[in-house]
Amino acid sequence: MNFLAYSAVTTAVYSENLPSLVEEIAHKERVQEPAFIIKCWKPTLRSIGQSMSTDGLKKILDDLKPKDEQLQMCLYLKHHHILK
Repeated sequence: MNFLAYSAVTTAVYSENLPSLVEEIAHKERVQEPAFIIKCWKPTLRSIGQSMSTDGLKKILDDLKPKDEQLQMCLYLKHHHILK
């Protein structure tokens, strides 16, 4: 039940209320936390987006694409059970 402590559940857990608690935690994880992050970063990202050219954005996206060397290393590590 560590996930209950992590999720800041303060309600006593019983078999009757467990489904509603899990639903509440799921809602928090899937909706509330991302919404909070979006709210915090929105002004910064908006100003960056307004000042960036299409080519600048394309360069950022291209830089995020995996390179051959990165893929080879990942496959090597997985093959040798170093990376799971």
